[in-house]
Amino acid sequence: MLERLIVSNFAIIENIDISFKDGLTVLTGETGAGKSLIIDSLSLLLGERAQVEMIRTGFDKAEIIGYFDMNNIHLKALLESMGVPTLDSKIKVQRIISLSKSTIKVNDVVITLGDLKRISKYLADIHMQFDMQKILNPENYLEIVDGFKYDLIKEYQTKYLNELSKFKEKRNEYNDLLKKIKDIEEKKDVYEYHLKELNDYDLSLDEEEKIDNKIDLLKNFDKIYNILEETNSLIHEDFLDKLYDVKSLTDKLSNYQKEYTSTTEKLSDYYYEIESIFDDLKKDFEKLDYDPVELTNLESRKNDLDNLKKKYKMDIPELINYRDSLIDLLKPGDDYNDLLKEIKRDLETLYNNTYKAGLDLSKIRESIALSIEKELEKNMSDLSLKARFKVSLKIEMRKKKTYLVQFSKTPV
Repeated sequence: MLERLIVSNFAIIENIDISFKDGLTVLTGETGAGKSLIIDSLSLLLGERAQVEMIRTGFDKAEIIGYFDMNNIHLKALLESMGVPTLDSKIKVQRIISLSKSTIKVNDVVITLGDLKRISKYLADIHMQFDMQKILNPENYLEIVDGFKYDLIKEYQTKYLNELSKFKEKRNEYNDLLKKIKDIEEKKDVYEYHLKELNDYDLSLDEEEKIDNKIDLLKNFDKIYNILEETNSLIHEDFLDKLYDVKSLTDKLSNYQKEYTSTTEKLSDYYYEIESIFDDLKKDFEKLDYDPVELTNLESRKNDLDNLKKKYKMDIPELINYRDSLIDLLKPGDDYNDLLKEIKRDLETLYNNTYKAGLDLSKIRESIALSIEKELEKNMSDLSLKARFKVSLKIEMRKKKTYLVQFSKTPV
């Protein structure tokens, strides 16, 4: 219930503060006095979009504040989920419309317009003179029935939509598999040729890099040999011996000055690391060999791989993935038939679950429709009107077909 409304600098309204009591409140006034603006300001508190044109001329912002009495456990839970505190069962909604930035606050906590719309359905309803047109539009009928007891129907509706989503997902999986099988049958010869060709190439992920490195080595053999030879001659000189002597001397120094201990340790680490590097360089030099036949073979293999990539318009990793997918694609037909049967069984189960959830949803809607009838007749009786009201729910059954699977009924 709206208890108080404060409006400042909104259109022609400079400042008003209205307190509402229990029962009927009537606002009267001449045309242009601002009655509709009060309704417009209330609409903003319930989630309508604001425009800067609403700000009173000469001011840079308009402010609307509404105080509501909260007596709904669902609203309290919704506010808690948004991190909005509840203040003695009271709710303060504040809209600030500014030339620079507009703000929405509930109990002094900033929220989004979407959150305000979620809250507003528990706060108030605004009915206009043309609301009857909504009732006359058949497209709104189901929404009206569901909205009458939305908290009750939401559980059934959510379950039905979840089951329907799972059914559609499985149906798409089934149809995709059928298309895949059809595609394999039409292109089997091509796929088999591709698989044989790719298998013959015996591709590996790092082969290109190894080939390029080896070709670079063989093409620059003379330069690499000379560098390694010079390095090897330096290794055989007394470089390591001198480094070892330096390490020994600093070790002696550390006996007299502890500050040299870390220096000795570093030199020791460097000595063994350099010794290991020299060993590796010696091995590289010893195994270095030039083979013109190997160079020719490597260049030929590289050329073959380049042609293969151009043919399929894929790089080597993509070709390997394509090859593996072809192996899976061309597996025996019995495997696909077994998979089809398995998916079909799942599909039939999901359909039955969806149909049952749809029936449960329809039954709960029927009970809501009955309560609508009784409440409307009671309200009319209170107005001394004798009338009968009937809500008719029509369940449409439609045939659902998915290639090899046919269903006879689906609740809508």
